[in-house]
Amino acid sequence: MSNYFIAGLPRSGSTLLSSILHQNPNLSVTTDRGIGTNDLIEKTYHLQNPKIILMYRPVLEILASFVQLAEKYPVDNFIDKSMQDENFTPLAYRPVNDARCDWLMRPNGEIDKIFTAFLNSVIYKDWFYLLSYNDLITNTEEVLDCLYRFLELTPYAHNLQNIPQGDTSKDKEQFGIPTLHVVRPQISMSETNPEKVLSDYVIQKYKNSMDWFTEGWLQSQP
Repeated sequence: MSNYFIAGLPRSGSTLLSSILHQNPNLSVTTDRGIGTNDLIEKTYHLQNPKIILMYRPVLEILASFVQLAEKYPVDNFIDKSMQDENFTPLAYRPVNDARCDWLMRPNGEIDKIFTAFLNSVIYKDWFYLLSYNDLITNTEEVLDCLYRFLELTPYAHNLQNIPQGDTSKDKEQFGIPTLHVVRPQISMSETNPEKVLSDYVIQKYKNSMDWFTEGWLQSQP
């Protein structure tokens, strides 16, 4: 028996992929963003034949996506609430969107912790399938074929013209963003242009955040 998980960076397509795979009644996949990180590596290690689909996307696109959501829901979003509760220092001297990005990228924050899963994907190669948001959107059928080979399962004919919507009823209460996990019924690229959303400060500070991954280990993958 295998254990199947979707993990990786936020805003990188994990909800979309989960919605697609849940069309298959014979496949049970858990979305657990922290699986494979140092915090949960022991739990992962004790699973029988774990299979982890590790999602990634350029960090600036992730930050821009969160900034757009925070601007759309400026009163209740979890980023602003957390910064206020923590008395996050950059709020005192940076524009609010810069502070939002600094909070998202803070040491030991969610994104920083998930980076360790990418480190572990090199150590435990048999556990992980690395999947980019761009490939999922632009080469969906090919990606699904590769995923089923990785999962060692018979391929399934997914309906990519009518992707089911998951349960988003708790998003407003938990995150203050009711559209956080909404997926479109048909696959399309998110209209997120970091250069139009983020300041030069944020772009220069975080544009190379995953160079160690995309220019090193990822290129060495078969």
